[in-house]
Amino acid sequence: MVIGEDLIQNLESVKRAEGIVSEASRLYAYRLHASSSIRNASAESHVKLLCYLEEQKSELPELRNALDNRIFAESMFATLETDFMKNHKRGSSLTGKLISNIERTRKVVVKDPDSRYEYRLLAAASFVHPLLPRFLMTLRSSLRRSPGGI
Repeated sequence: MVIGEDLIQNLESVKRAEGIVSEASRLYAYRLHASSSIRNASAESHVKLLCYLEEQKSELPELRNALDNRIFAESMFATLETDFMKNHKRGSSLTGKLISNIERTRKVVVKDPDSRYEYRLLAAASFVHPLLPRFLMTLRSSLRRSPGGI
């Protein structure tokens, strides 16, 4: 896996664990740089992770909301891939799957008090149009790169 390998490791560990202890402290953080795998992930990498997450919903039903949150987020990130809009116009099965994932999981994300605030806003925006969050994320990214941006 190009992305999500830490998530897969965590979920596989949860399945084998006899118990789980939660720690509220941040014990690690992502270091993002130009060559980070998360910045260079292809839509196909997101799709592989999405397929894995879907499979886990039947194996870990107690994590269904958390998995739906991640499915929503991965689907949103995959829409940012450079060829997404070109493929969307062609009606590819990948774009259809991503839009379907967004529409199917957005209600869970909006209602789940444990969802990240940013994802809850993007999920709410997707009710206007499933690709509105893509536009908002692109706008936010370009504003951050511009002089005097947010």
